[in-house]
Amino acid sequence: MRRDPIAAAVDALRAESEARRRSSLAQRAPMEKELAEIARRLERAQVMCMDGAMEIEELKMRSAPLKARRSELEALLAEVDEPDSVALHPAAAQAYAQLASRLHEALEGRSASRFAASCAN
Repeated sequence: MRRDPIAAAVDALRAESEARRRSSLAQRAPMEKELAEIARRLERAQVMCMDGAMEIEELKMRSAPLKARRSELEALLAEVDEPDSVALHPAAAQAYAQLASRLHEALEGRSASRFAASCAN
């Protein structure tokens, strides 16, 4: 049995979109995890400084490479695409197939008035 080409196209689009989303998440996840770790380390160092366990100069020394890496990661994340949040409805293939069928009928001239009536709904 031959598969409906519209359903095949919609399924291919859905699969490609999901693959792009997974790829984007796979690229972003380690960078976001490292950013969170940097934020924790910076906060810990600041608390130690405020508690007197560390001098301000040592805080500056510890913070500088962390802040540089944070800027680098933020720039890299800006280059990585955000995952798509829009997905096709599961019944999209059927709806597109119905529209294509109606259009085909109208173009063939068999039911131009029926096509016009169905589009008015």
